[in-house]
Amino acid sequence: MTWTIVGHKPIKGKGRVEEAMKQVSKDNVTEIELKNIITHGKTGAVDGTLLYENGKVLSFCNIFNFTGAGKNSKINEIASYVISLS
Repeated sequence: MTWTIVGHKPIKGKGRVEEAMKQVSKDNVTEIELKNIITHGKTGAVDGTLLYENGKVLSFCNIFNFTGAGKNSKINEIASYVISLS
């Protein structure tokens, strides 16, 4: 598994990705707005905004590539585009 946050070095390996996600989630998100969720075959994407307890606002788009097109497929790659709005 690989997670690439655009502008940063890719994070490789399931365990490393899990640890990185834990670090990202340390800030308290108070609101999530999902604008679009798109799926087709082995690819999916979601975009929206995150509002944090400290007032920070981020706009994001995550693109997911899965190992297959079935509902039990695992995530193979994630590409994240993040822009600070505050």
